[in-house]
Amino acid sequence: MCLKVIKNTKDFFDQSLDEIKILELLRQTGQCDENNILEMKTFFYHKEHLIIVTELLRQNLFEFGKYIIDHDEPMYFTRNRLCYIARQCLVALSFVHKLGLVHSDIKPENILLASYSRARVKIIDFGSSCYVTDRQSSYIQSRSYRAPEVVLGLPYDGKIDIWSLGCVIAEMYTGQVTFQNDSVVSMLSRIEAICGAFPRHMIENGRQSDHFFTPTGLLYEKNEVDEELHPDSSRSFTEEDSDESFFNIYQPKTTTMAERLGFDADLMSRSRHTWEEDEKALFVDFVTKLLTVDPDKRPTADEALEHPWILSGFNLSEDDLRYPPE
Repeated sequence: MCLKVIKNTKDFFDQSLDEIKILELLRQTGQCDENNILEMKTFFYHKEHLIIVTELLRQNLFEFGKYIIDHDEPMYFTRNRLCYIARQCLVALSFVHKLGLVHSDIKPENILLASYSRARVKIIDFGSSCYVTDRQSSYIQSRSYRAPEVVLGLPYDGKIDIWSLGCVIAEMYTGQVTFQNDSVVSMLSRIEAICGAFPRHMIENGRQSDHFFTPTGLLYEKNEVDEELHPDSSRSFTEEDSDESFFNIYQPKTTTMAERLGFDADLMSRSRHTWEEDEKALFVDFVTKLLTVDPDKRPTADEALEHPWILSGFNLSEDDLRYPPE
């Protein structure tokens, strides 16, 4: 068994009670295992600590990926294994979303391996989960995996989990965080560079959009600058209460998803002549679909399960997944 000991503070206690309610709802379906969801066994209170008891799993994707790199082990997150892992995650998310829930914190640390050799995974940590009907917040999801509609303060649903999963799959394959989060604006700039411009309707309707976008749709970041230090600054600025506001305008250097994933930049636009090139293209297309900026055009979990790259995974054998490879 695994024991999750909750910190003895009111905020953590209250959040954990909410998590227990959701874990109990999931447990009562009797379908956690087949849908790749961590199953809660029980919970209890001991010495002023709330303790949640769950099944015992292995390392999460982040820890295991780091271990593989640090110990110079054979590559684990191949496209074959990632296809199998992605399908399991989509099955889990489909199950969760049909219950009216949003996981809200899909990231490598919250996807645990149940079996290294067979690439079996389960989704954990429903501490940030909510119902679609709950009051919505702009401060859910870990920042590097936060969907554009959440950042801009737009209504959201389970498709924010699909965005996060796209970030995870790309990160596991490349070994690098897909959208670095030095700041929210720099992250949005990286999203634009790889996934394309934000649709006008998202910028116009987002409650938080004016914190990041100018009225003409340019990404900006406000800096307070001393004019004497920057007398020739070419940055645009406005004067408010005798203070000068200077702005950095971000102009993303565009790239392709294929290049970001380590392939030829023109993979998707040129003729392909081998089965391997076609398979790479399917992988790029899958990640691109999950990382669609406009949630209206982003697939649901069920739709993503029908993507040709995911369907190709049904042809994988145990030998394709076995680790370490023979």
